[in-house]
Amino acid sequence: MDERQKLVQFSLRPFNPGDEANLVDFLNLCYPGGWGKVEHWGWAYPRDPFFERDNVFIIESNSQIVGHRGLHLRELIIRGKKVPIAFLGDTAIHPSYQGQGLYTKLHQATLNAARSKGNCLALTGNSRGSITYNHNKKTGFIEIEQSPTYIKPINYEKFFKGEVSDFIARREKLKSILQGLETNLYLHFGKAEFSLAELLSGNNSTPPEDSKKGKVRVILAESSLSPLVEFIVGGKLQKVISFLGLLFSGKMKIRFSSPLALMKVARAGIKMVRYV
Repeated sequence: MDERQKLVQFSLRPFNPGDEANLVDFLNLCYPGGWGKVEHWGWAYPRDPFFERDNVFIIESNSQIVGHRGLHLRELIIRGKKVPIAFLGDTAIHPSYQGQGLYTKLHQATLNAARSKGNCLALTGNSRGSITYNHNKKTGFIEIEQSPTYIKPINYEKFFKGEVSDFIARREKLKSILQGLETNLYLHFGKAEFSLAELLSGNNSTPPEDSKKGKVRVILAESSLSPLVEFIVGGKLQKVISFLGLLFSGKMKIRFSSPLALMKVARAGIKMVRYV
């Protein structure tokens, strides 16, 4: 932790009426693909019959929301007996403040609160291999075996483009490196092609290509969707494993107009490693 980070002060507080819009903006910033609208937050929290202000945990720094977690209280019926439980959900830490122990702070605060309210069990749901999944496994959470659930995206191109755009948008340093890339980079997924310039600008049309910069194409098969999702939501190790799996399984191919163009992309890739 550098000296600037040591000077940052954090405070933990409950929800206050009027926080709704800022909280939803914050969650939409942190969640891949967005979290939802203010109406959904109202349905999930204030209109919950078990809702209390201190069931929402907010971490602030200089009046800016940098952390959020919700606590949902329920009753689980086991062998005819009601067991009070707490479901931990909607956990998010601002991308610029990750790695400073804020998740641990939220985790401890919510578990202590749930215990003080008389709850016997704490439940949560995380993507296997994600940072929160690995943290919860280390702190005593037990994974419950359950029937598998299957999904089938029916618009791969739209899903892929949206996920990549959101992934870049949430990482300012990564975006800055990509904006300085001195070659034309294209991503192919299924039948769709997106230019990096298009993804960075948020427009649906591809800007004119600069023929002097050379061209690099990253071609992804539709079957690469699963490891791509693991790359997006996983921790550092999972990202490396997913990337290498794509590269060596043949699901990702790289085509380039010149060795110089490829070298420029590779150089930018090395810089980006710490920010993905």
